[in-house]
Amino acid sequence: MSLFLAENEMVNKKIFPGLSVLCCLLNYSPIHINAQSVPNGYSLVWSDEFNDLSNGTSPFPRTTDWWYETGGGGWGNNELEYYVGYPGVVRGDTVAKLRNGFLRIKAIKQANPYYGCYYTSARINTIQSWTYGYFEARIKVPGGAGTWPAFWMLGTNISSVGWPLCGEIDIMEYAGRQKNVTNFTIHCQSYNGMNGTQKTSSKTISNAETDYHIYGLEWSSSKIVGYVDGITYFTFVNDGRNDVNTWPFFKPFYIKLNLAVGGNMGGSTIDPAAFPANYDIDYIRVYQKANGVDKIPNEQVHVYPTFFSNEITINTENPTQITIFDSTGKHLFTKTINGNVVLDMSNFKSGLYLLKTCDNCFKLIKK
Repeated sequence: MSLFLAENEMVNKKIFPGLSVLCCLLNYSPIHINAQSVPNGYSLVWSDEFNDLSNGTSPFPRTTDWWYETGGGGWGNNELEYYVGYPGVVRGDTVAKLRNGFLRIKAIKQANPYYGCYYTSARINTIQSWTYGYFEARIKVPGGAGTWPAFWMLGTNISSVGWPLCGEIDIMEYAGRQKNVTNFTIHCQSYNGMNGTQKTSSKTISNAETDYHIYGLEWSSSKIVGYVDGITYFTFVNDGRNDVNTWPFFKPFYIKLNLAVGGNMGGSTIDPAAFPANYDIDYIRVYQKANGVDKIPNEQVHVYPTFFSNEITINTENPTQITIFDSTGKHLFTKTINGNVVLDMSNFKSGLYLLKTCDNCFKLIKK
C-alpha cells in the first residue's frame, strides 16, 4: 500500500489500539482512518478495504458483499465490453481481483471475440443498499481513449420502475480521452442523459491516472453533494415538490463499480495501447448518521443503526416480515412488524448478522 495508508495504519494502532481486535472479532480488516474527508455527524456503517488476502482468503471480491453483473450488448450506452461473471477468469486472465490491499478491475482486449465482444471487464454491485449517508472511495483510474471507469449508485427499484425513474448517482465517472477530468452526475426521470438534461459537474484534478484520489457523495433528504479530495464541486438540491420525477432519491440505492470500454462517454475512438486497462479501488466506505436524524419518506423498510450496541430500530410503512440470520446462515428468528419498532439485541454476541425482508438484506454488526 502507499505511504499514506501505512501512516494511517499506524494511527489505528496508536490511537485506537482496540480497533484491530474488534475487526478480527467481526472478521473485518483493520480500517484506515481518513477523518479529513468525512463530514461531521457520520459514523462508519459498512466498508470493504479489499484486504482479504492478508487473511489468506479468496483473491476475488467477497460474494457476501458483491455480485457480478454479466453480459454485453452495449448496456444502453453503446459500450463494447462483455462483463464477466464470478470469478471473472477469461482465457487465463482475471477481470476483478484483489492485490496488495486494493481491488483491480481490468478491461482486457481479446484477440478473438468473447460472446461477440472484443473486450472483457467487470461490473460489480453491492448486495446491501442504503438510503442517505456519506459514501466514498479511494481510486486510481486508467487512462487512454476508450476507458470509462465509474463509481456510482442506482435505485434498487430499477427492476420495477425502470431507468431513469429509479434514479442514478454517478459519484465518479472518468473518460480516459479527457485526461485528469472527473465527473459527478445525477439522472432521474426529468433530468437524464437520454434527453441531455442530466445535472452534472466536472473538475480537473492532478494525476488522476497515476495517484489515488478520494471521491465522495453526501446524500440527505434535502440535497446531493459531490466531492473530490474533500472539495465540493457538485450540488443538487431537492426541489421539495415530492415529485419522484425530479427527486427519486429517497429509497435504497446499490453501489456499483465497473470499467466500461467505449460507449457514449468513453468515446468511439479506442486507443489499443490503453489495454489492458487497470482500475484500482483502495476502499469503499459508507457512513450514516447514527441517530437516524434524516427521516426517510415513503420507504418500505429502514433499519438503523446497522453498527449497533444493544438495540436496532426498524421503521416500516406497512406490516413487514423480517428474518434475522447469523454469519453462518443459521435462522435466529422471524417477526412481523409495523411502524416504528425497537428490537433488543443485547443477548446477541458480537459479530455479523443479516436482517432479511422481502425486498432487501441489511448487514448488521454488533459491537
